[in-house]
Amino acid sequence: MSLYINDFLNYYDCNEIKKGCYEIDSFLGEWFVRRAMWSNATTVKENGASIKKFYKCMLEHGYIEKEDYDQLYYTIKNCMSDWIENFKEYNNVDNFDF
Repeated sequence: MSLYINDFLNYYDCNEIKKGCYEIDSFLGEWFVRRAMWSNATTVKENGASIKKFYKCMLEHGYIEKEDYDQLYYTIKNCMSDWIENFKEYNNVDNFDF
């Protein structure tokens, strides 16, 4: 969560908590894989789960609307396999020209 909020969202000037619900694809689908050298398929899944839990808490405390959370949930559920494939493709050494 810290990487998502403090590094990714701050860097892209997403200063409203609900905007984070709509940036998850950019984060887990591309930014996280390229910027976090320690990332792997498991950490992609773990980050998706952590972000979903965080925004569920934000929903319960009234910081975001149900529609915002539903969009985040839908994106994570439907894009996770694509994000993992992106990770595998990005880290495939056979794709490098030496």
